Amino acid sequence: MCVIDVPLLIEGGLWRWMDCVVVVYSSAEIQIYHLMDPDKCTHAESEARLGSQLPITSKIAYADIVIDNSGSYSGLEDQVRLYLKELERMVGRTWVVSWLFPPFGLLSVAWTLLVRIVLRTEQTSEMGPRNGR
Repeated sequence: MCVIDVPLLIEGGLWRWMDCVVVVYSSAEIQIYHLMDPDKCTHAESEARLGSQLPITSKIAYADIVIDNSGSYSGLEDQVRLYLKELERMVGRTWVVSWLFPPFGLLSVAWTLLVRIVLRTEQTSEMGPRNGR
């Protein structure tokens, strides 16, 4: 399993190449607060940054998993642990076979990408035109 943290995953169209898309959701007010706290951005800079992205409510349509980040830190941590256990269960022990027999890993990657591209193409056509085409 490989986790990739990409802020503009949907807008850049990279979501099509992911096996599982996780969106961490919070309201616009909480997003602005989070941007202002660690980055020391101003309120206006935070609003401008969010305004340049697809709204988080639209990103949910692309998600396989949605994690709610509007509560406490411990609540968020509990949700992340729960979903990590679920992802580990989905992956199972195939990583051992991929590591011991690399051609299996390459075939697994190719198959996963092919299936996801087909599924995501169908999903995109059902959702209609969006920024993340």
